[in-house]
Amino acid sequence: MDSKQALSKIPDQAIGALMSINQITYQMAPEISVAKQATHQEDLFQQDTYSSGEMVLIAQTGSAYVNPKQSYIKFTITATADAGTPSFGVGSLTNVIDQILIESRTGVDLDRLRSANLFIKNYQDWSHSPQWKAGEGVAQGYSPKADFKEDTVNSTLAVAKTYCLPLCDLCPLFRPEGGVYLPPFLMEGLRIRLLLAPAMLAVASTAIKTTASFTITRPRIVWHVTDLMDVFKRKLTEIASSRGLAIMYRSVHQQAQVTTATTVNQEINKAASKALRLFLVPRLQSQQGSTIAISDAMSSSQFDFLAGQLRIGNMYFPQKPLQTASVADYYEFYKYSRDSAGYETPQEAPVVMPTSGAGGYGSTLPTNSKSCIIWSLNKSSVNGLDGYIVNNSRSLICDFDKATAESTRYDFFLEYLRVALVFVSNVDVKD
Repeated sequence: MDSKQALSKIPDQAIGALMSINQITYQMAPEISVAKQATHQEDLFQQDTYSSGEMVLIAQTGSAYVNPKQSYIKFTITATADAGTPSFGVGSLTNVIDQILIESRTGVDLDRLRSANLFIKNYQDWSHSPQWKAGEGVAQGYSPKADFKEDTVNSTLAVAKTYCLPLCDLCPLFRPEGGVYLPPFLMEGLRIRLLLAPAMLAVASTAIKTTASFTITRPRIVWHVTDLMDVFKRKLTEIASSRGLAIMYRSVHQQAQVTTATTVNQEINKAASKALRLFLVPRLQSQQGSTIAISDAMSSSQFDFLAGQLRIGNMYFPQKPLQTASVADYYEFYKYSRDSAGYETPQEAPVVMPTSGAGGYGSTLPTNSKSCIIWSLNKSSVNGLDGYIVNNSRSLICDFDKATAESTRYDFFLEYLRVALVFVSNVDVKD
């Protein structure tokens, strides 16, 4: 039977499928939108100008559903330093944010992040691409250059400039699993508190400084809001009235240790049903005081690890510790952290490259500033959310060895799964 005879006997119900496969269908796309309208609206913080203290905003999004991926915080900032040129250094506008606290309108603690500036920087370094940093990252205040001493875009904060940060990078609540929109039962009356960092830590400089300051003006959040069709709003209200709307997100617990020891043991004091990842960021303690002997407090210290391992009970991650005979030979640490950060294919790459992964301080602004180790505790290759239980009787312990007995501050950031059950009039949070 030739091809013409075969085609002549194709049943009618198969013709449409073959036309679609061969891209010869000419039809209007089906109407699948559930929205009546979508737009952006602004909410202002309670003051027009801040230079210290706490920034507070009460969300007034009404009955709309909020898309956090297309929402952002923005403000204009200027800074001064008594030596050199003030800038964000290796960081961005998040340098000025020390803590983030998010509460529902009834006072339920939904999310809180300490040392937010340090975590956001390292989270973005390991989860975003170099192309992102050279594009949207610049609008956030990052330098597009590998050596930001050559930067002409964000090289100074002496001149006022307005920067924007996507809310999905501000805190975990605003990057929910599945990319779901945040419902009005959660968003209306949401209280956002940003505790500002000391200026000496937030402002970098091209020279060693002894005083610094910054001024934030016109801070606001721009929400991407969607008004749903009535039939879908009624359905979601019914669900919220009965079993609640489940919103999953990766909250972050922070704690720190300062030590000169070369063998370090840290117990992570957090109970969680699903611990997912641990970030370890080292910084020289001498750079964290009220008078900073070097210009950039967000920069990691020189890579100085010789071994590292996590343990929960009788389980070890990895089974045999990461080890190296020399701090200059750090490629296995980089590979392990890269995979733990979620980059598993050769085509993907984070902002951090092996040279910057080594960390380092320079006499002025360091070019290598991303020294960090990441451990993954996820058991699933499907959704990345199948972590381990940790509690008082089943502690998460971080053990590592370092080469130099120098006073170092280690910040530990434990990422764990949190679920917010959103009802019409209240929210129930479970870890």
